[in-house]
Amino acid sequence: MAHAILKTIHPVNLLSFGPKTEPIELRPLNILIGPNGSGKSNLIEVIRLLHFLSDKEPWEVVLNTGGVSEWIWKGAKGKDSQCSIHTKFSLQNLHEIEPRNFQFSINLEKHDDSFRVRKETFGTTDDKGSYEHILGWFVRIGSEVESEARMDSGLNLDRSALSQLTSPTMQGFSIDGGLPQLFETAEFFESFDCHQDWEFGVDCPARDPQPAGKSVALLEENAINLAQMLAHYRDNHKIVFEQLTELVNRFYESAKNVEIRLIGTHLQVAIEEKGGFSTPATRLSDGMLRWLSILCILLNPTPPPVTCIDEPELGFHPDVIPTLADLLREASTRTQLIVTTHSSALVDAFTDDPESICVCEKIEGSTTIRRLSQPDLEVWLKDYSLGNLWTSGEIGGNRW
Repeated sequence: MAHAILKTIHPVNLLSFGPKTEPIELRPLNILIGPNGSGKSNLIEVIRLLHFLSDKEPWEVVLNTGGVSEWIWKGAKGKDSQCSIHTKFSLQNLHEIEPRNFQFSINLEKHDDSFRVRKETFGTTDDKGSYEHILGWFVRIGSEVESEARMDSGLNLDRSALSQLTSPTMQGFSIDGGLPQLFETAEFFESFDCHQDWEFGVDCPARDPQPAGKSVALLEENAINLAQMLAHYRDNHKIVFEQLTELVNRFYESAKNVEIRLIGTHLQVAIEEKGGFSTPATRLSDGMLRWLSILCILLNPTPPPVTCIDEPELGFHPDVIPTLADLLREASTRTQLIVTTHSSALVDAFTDDPESICVCEKIEGSTTIRRLSQPDLEVWLKDYSLGNLWTSGEIGGNRW
């Protein structure tokens, strides 16, 4: 894809998003602030669920994080067993001059211990008007169709149509000429890259030598292929590796170089230090391993279209936060970023761009996400930084 971006996402009755949730506008850079429990990480979980829709086991991520009952909004007090995700996005191939705009919706209901697809639609929004396909029918149709229509079409109600209509066995069908666009949509969702709940303690995989053949397309969520990613940058993207090395030195001034050691058929990260010695990953600080991982993600010259990072600032000294902000700002020109943070220093770094900040709050038990407005804050920002306004309660997103 030359260009692909989520434009809006609208979860309803899902996790902390209730029935009155408004569509959430997304831009290239989206930094979510708000108190614990306000729903910041839940937005990333919703995006992660889209990521798994084209999988043969799409609800595994749900079952591994509390189960279906924990994913349905609890404000309904058990009366409503249905939820949905609606999203608008744009896709653009290299040969296309303008991006094409699409919309996708999936309505789910609780069925035993899992989800069942009640309705699923896919369509386009452009200058010629809009239309949508009820996925499960192989014709263009505009009426409401419930799950029985999917059964008539031979689709499995326990899985998204994205994982079935885009499979090789269904290539003979055509949904009013829309099947290639479904392939692109499934590929787009599947490319989402999410990083949550990172662990860089003594037992983390990134510390140990790992087989040389691991994938270098993306940094794995547990950073198990950190050494392989760094070796890939060193061997194939010299400028990126030089920039990464300079940023490691800025993080730890005694660092001279980033080494990738070959131990048999395995690779391991080490930091060469001034004074003629080096420290292997087994002895590096948690913060250094996290910094190397953040750099692998944000300096990636061929990133995925959408990248989500939960609290990237954890474990970093406050002096490093402005550099992290610069990296986020630059990376958002190549990948759409959805980032959560509790750092007022990181928010401070976006004082000149307050509309990158989205405020998450719980209202009547439901998450609301509100983007800051530059004109509304213009008077305040003459005398105060954005972080000051947040901690003082002027822009919301506080516990008290």
